[in-house]
Amino acid sequence: MLRALESRFELFGALRAGLGATLQPFEKAQDFGRSLLRRWRPSRLARPIIPLILGNPELGRQIYRNRFVLAGHSISGGTDSIFQKLVLEPAFLIELHGFTWLAHLEAAGSAMHRAYARTLVLDWLTHQRGLPQEARRSDVAAVRLMALVRHAPFLLKGAGSAFEDKFLRLIARETAQMAHEPGRIEQALALAYAVTAFESTLAFRAQAYERLELAIAEQILPDGGHVSRNPATLLNLLLDLVPLRSAIIAAREPLPQRFSAGIERMLPMLRFFCHGDDGLAVIQGVADPAVRQMRAVFGQDTTLGRPVSLAAYSGFSRMSHGQALVITDFGADAACSGPLAFEFSDGPARIVVNCGYPADGSKRWIYAASGPAAHNTLSLDAGAADRAQSALARWTGALRQKESERRGVSETSEHGTIFHGGDVLDGNLLHERDLYLGASGDDFRGEDRFIRDGASDPAYTGLPYTLRFHLHPSVKATLSKDGGTVMLMLANRAAWRFAAKGCVVELTDSVYLAGLPQPRRTQQIVLKGVIGRHDRVNWAFRRVAKRDRREVAPNAEPELPF
Repeated sequence: MLRALESRFELFGALRAGLGATLQPFEKAQDFGRSLLRRWRPSRLARPIIPLILGNPELGRQIYRNRFVLAGHSISGGTDSIFQKLVLEPAFLIELHGFTWLAHLEAAGSAMHRAYARTLVLDWLTHQRGLPQEARRSDVAAVRLMALVRHAPFLLKGAGSAFEDKFLRLIARETAQMAHEPGRIEQALALAYAVTAFESTLAFRAQAYERLELAIAEQILPDGGHVSRNPATLLNLLLDLVPLRSAIIAAREPLPQRFSAGIERMLPMLRFFCHGDDGLAVIQGVADPAVRQMRAVFGQDTTLGRPVSLAAYSGFSRMSHGQALVITDFGADAACSGPLAFEFSDGPARIVVNCGYPADGSKRWIYAASGPAAHNTLSLDAGAADRAQSALARWTGALRQKESERRGVSETSEHGTIFHGGDVLDGNLLHERDLYLGASGDDFRGEDRFIRDGASDPAYTGLPYTLRFHLHPSVKATLSKDGGTVMLMLANRAAWRFAAKGCVVELTDSVYLAGLPQPRRTQQIVLKGVIGRHDRVNWAFRRVAKRDRREVAPNAEPELPF
């Protein structure tokens, strides 16, 4: 028996030695958590953390009447506690128990709104034993702790000692919980918020910052993008990180070097995804262009770092000339919802956009918005493709799929920028896309090619495909009578002409979801072809100038590879 126990301990020791640095952050976080549970009790607010975004006063007044508008849903608590209301919408519960609505009550600004905010905090404490599982999620708890810290000056001003004592105990308990959650950047942020804002020892703050730096190193890629590849996640992190940095600077304390360097790496990457209207590109899961939030973050950016043209680690390309901007997704991960999809804008006017994700978290719309058909890229009939492939083709295609990755290469010259991208689809079919943006920003062209492994392989011959270009709702599109071109009139009264060859051009209905309470009707340019007959499709967007472009000498345009 004793020998068996000794063997187990030896095995455990060997595992620890093998894992080494992998276990170190976890153990350090647990040690830090135990020390906080045993020793740290916040005594006073020492370094307020000022949020970048203010709340909505009107929503604050509605909350005062016990009506909460969260995640696209409006629910009234009536005369009962909102925390005891039977709600089945997970997105609503996540926001309710995340306490981000405190910003709206603070924006309302009066003493009665302040008193009601304290009442809601105490009400939540009273009912915490019967709270739903959404309230107990560690990521929701992290958001809740940061909200409590941000709005601590608002809640504590004029509060009695009884509320202040309960509030500080709540901060201590939530902070201790965060200390036991290793590795996640949200929990590390919440922990750093608490020990920065409230009186704490220098050692506690140093440990919290070190843990935050480890989380940033794990989740922020070398080019500044987030591992999820979702630009909205990057924005949300900066909305939390920048105020924390400002609070440390305002307290005249040393700024952790890796923490500051991480922010300076993320800011240019956020600019990478920024269109001319100051909003996010609606790509890879973005549900809101978030113009106000983007401007708030950039207002705190003093270095003004320029974005790169090719973010190889994140899997995005950016072409910018004149007022025109093209952002392309060539991510290699399996979760990439729109391989080789792009967005195209002319100054503040968006022209070609992806459909985006619903703000209310609707599962039906999320499912629809996650497929290639909701993005400006190629879509195939999966059922038809599967029927077209033989067993041997599917087997060899699986091998190629494992060996291949989506790729992207960008080349810039005096004439403009060319992007080359490729993606293996459904086994042995390769989709290649070349994009070109002229140096003046008036000429945006593309070529899509479909290449099979063998010319004699009939697996995909005759399979229809669709290339989609979803238009922003502000764009007015008109298809010519001959069906060869589409005239686009933008909100800024600029005009562009679209033309394509090697396919059939159609103009059909579409929807736009991002940043809207309900889906908005719009249009899409649809190019249809058949593999084996239309294996090369050329298309172009050209700005319509007052002077006809045909009067310009033909030698003014460079020779292109497509």
